[in-house]
Amino acid sequence: MQEAYEAGKRLEYVPIDVVFCSQMDRARTTMSLALSVHSSKKTPVVQHRSPLDKPSFDGVNDKNPYDFVGIIVVGG
Repeated sequence: MQEAYEAGKRLEYVPIDVVFCSQMDRARTTMSLALSVHSSKKTPVVQHRSPLDKPSFDGVNDKNPYDFVGIIVVGG
């Protein structure tokens, strides 16, 4: 839990548009702790019901699909 909080402190001023998170309790707890110190205080969270229920980033950016938006993937 301390690691999640510390990670959140390191990301405190990194712009994050959305967070994708597993529905597992430990993933949601980790995500909540990390976001609890984030400067935005209103980051949207998308919970996935299964590992197969992930958004498609095909064609968004072939080199690195995460370049277009700051994303933290927890428990995935």
